[in-house]
Amino acid sequence: MALSGYSNVIMIVIVTIFSPCIAMGTEYVVGDHHGWATGFDYNIWAADKVFKVGDSLVFRYEVGQHNVYRVNATAFQNCTVPSNHSEALRSGNDVIVLASPGQKCKIFLPSIAIATQFIVGDDQGWRPGFDYNSWAASKVFHVGDTLEFKYGVGEHNVYKVDGSSFQSCTVPTNSTPMTSGDDHILLATEGKKWYICGVAGHCSAGQKLVITVLPNLSPAPAPAGPSLSAPSAPAPVGFVPAPAPIEQGPWSMKNKNKRAFKRFFQHY
Repeated sequence: MALSGYSNVIMIVIVTIFSPCIAMGTEYVVGDHHGWATGFDYNIWAADKVFKVGDSLVFRYEVGQHNVYRVNATAFQNCTVPSNHSEALRSGNDVIVLASPGQKCKIFLPSIAIATQFIVGDDQGWRPGFDYNSWAASKVFHVGDTLEFKYGVGEHNVYKVDGSSFQSCTVPTNSTPMTSGDDHILLATEGKKWYICGVAGHCSAGQKLVITVLPNLSPAPAPAGPSLSAPSAPAPVGFVPAPAPIEQGPWSMKNKNKRAFKRFFQHY
């Protein structure tokens, strides 16, 4: 899931959901044929659309390359990915139904997810006899990214160590290993990080990883997106229009994004 480049553009799309006279949901493929990708202006994409209750947003992208998180305002401002990674939409064809009438629905559509999750060793996982130096050489790690160590429970473990212990394959006596078989480590600070397996002989057989974590990329604050209003049209014969939605003022937010490339969906 490593990404080779980063963008400094965060796009904010503001849409208004109206209560329709007739329940006829429209499916909107986000970005149309461009899908959920970098380098596309989602503000312009949304500007000529009117979203109603029962409509759906479909996020289409290559599985493993992107994902979609639904977050609250605080998480968005702090660029915080939910700790439960199961909350991410990652099917490559994510469908989100717009279910609440009479409210502003703000969809924040930055280029890619806020952070990258790296599975250490990819399909090889965490094991002896694999060249983790070569694996890491093609990756760029930033603060906010996550390392995921996958292995058979009881067969291996993961220790965070310093450079000296890494070189000598010394298991620290005052440290508790991670042993879940699916260990997640958030890269919270920049600099060098060292990891080894503490099972006898495994570190010396190559089950060790050293990486360098780079700082966040800080994009400029995004401009406020357009506020859309419903077009006037006569009510269908035989139907009573629903009350007009109460307009709330546009939500202006100072983007404190700490990474370029992120994707968030917020609906409240």
